[in-house]
Amino acid sequence: TFEYTAKSSQELSVTVRDKRVVALLEQLRRRRGGSDRLLAYREDGSWKDLSASQVNAYVKQLLGDDFSAKDFRTWRGTVIAAHALSTADASTKTARRRSVAAAMRTVGEHLGNTPTIARASYVDPRVVDLFQDGITVAAGTRSISPGAPVSRTLEEQVLQLLDHA
Repeated sequence: TFEYTAKSSQELSVTVRDKRVVALLEQLRRRRGGSDRLLAYREDGSWKDLSASQVNAYVKQLLGDDFSAKDFRTWRGTVIAAHALSTADASTKTARRRSVAAAMRTVGEHLGNTPTIARASYVDPRVVDLFQDGITVAAGTRSISPGAPVSRTLEEQVLQLLDHA
């Protein structure tokens, strides 16, 4: 678990459960020299901080100019929203509105944002539009823990859902 100050001075706590990621984070945490920033790399025997612009440049190099690191966050928000809406009440217009609001609260909790920011910036609007039309991914059987990976099957279902739009 590590705690940090995010945007808007929001204090967040994230627990990482993937053993490979934990090992890498421990190695970065124990490094000597450099700053306290989490992301860093070794070059010529010394640690260099990794900036957001460097991460985005790498993402663009791999995936093309239309992509940035934010797309990974948007994808996670979209998957969490689709999962939350898969078991939500859609029986009436009021129920659908409340279900969407609850789903956005869930996304916000996972990403450390308000529900409004989650919906506006981190959830593909097609997921909500399709839910309003009665179309969702298969009902989720397990909850998604903050910081935990989501299943590949769920991600594939969300891709199929978005293709349906």
